[in-house]
Amino acid sequence: MNLTTTQSHSAAGLVTAVCFSVLLFSCGNQPPAPQFVADHVLSGHTGSIYSVAFSPDGQYLASASLDRSARIWDIMTGQVFRSVTDHAKVVTSVAFSPDGHLLASGSFAGTVVLSDASTGNAVRTLTTDNPAPVQSLAFSPVGHLLGTANADQSVRIWDVDTGLQVRKLAAHGAVSVAFSPDGRTLASGGLDQTVRIWDVSSGDALRTITGRSKFLCPIAFSPDGKMLASAASDKSIELYDPSTGKMIRSMKGQLNAYYSLAFSADGRLLVAGGSEHKLALWDPASGKEVSTLTTQTTDNDAVAFSPDGHWLVSGTIDKTIEFWRRAN
Repeated sequence: MNLTTTQSHSAAGLVTAVCFSVLLFSCGNQPPAPQFVADHVLSGHTGSIYSVAFSPDGQYLASASLDRSARIWDIMTGQVFRSVTDHAKVVTSVAFSPDGHLLASGSFAGTVVLSDASTGNAVRTLTTDNPAPVQSLAFSPVGHLLGTANADQSVRIWDVDTGLQVRKLAAHGAVSVAFSPDGRTLASGGLDQTVRIWDVSSGDALRTITGRSKFLCPIAFSPDGKMLASAASDKSIELYDPSTGKMIRSMKGQLNAYYSLAFSADGRLLVAGGSEHKLALWDPASGKEVSTLTTQTTDNDAVAFSPDGHWLVSGTIDKTIEFWRRAN
């Protein structure tokens, strides 16, 4: 094929542009980290907020409170859509089922109430002859299982359909639980300064991650399951490879304590809710703290990203839920 001089120059320019773009990409030129700005605040609870969770479709937000209630908020209107008032004691944690049909809420009464998310009515209550306060809970991303960390230091796995306890795992002071994205393993963070990774099908402890000098509170899996984040009372957040238990990196922040963790749906950000009126946003790939958000209250006990990444929310000890909007 013969090209004219003009065509040759155009072709050469196109090749140069393509090569330059490839060079920029190969040199690690990535889009800037998402930035968030304060948008609005939801109020209505009469006690501190301990847990928040978005519905899978991002249309609703659930909250758990010291006022013994769980609430489902309509994101568009900012109004309470449904209230769950079936708890006798403080509600500590909430989570939506993968299909969004159920809301699980755990309490200090040692029970988990499964409610119809569309009506707020209780469908089933999970309990045993020897209930222990529920400190954390998580739905399996696949199947119909629910994991809980209980105040008797145990980790329990429940069958949501039958309401029966499937397994009670060895005690290690567990205060938080998180399922891997494939649902095959369950991680728990404990007061014994360890993170344990359990095989869901067998109940066997696959790995025990040690080395912490302080007790562990929140844990979270990255969306691709390749990282497990844990925060401790020593001002640090550590990232581990859950398949090996080896540390990927340790991230030291400026806050005195981190109370909650959440990855964004694309895995580009890790938010840590902390003390001193702050939320810290980290790039888990580099370990760099990319921004710090100043909140209206001292302690932020709960954080969550919306599925589309547009919203970041924090539940606070002053009974409110703060919404942060993505600005870029």
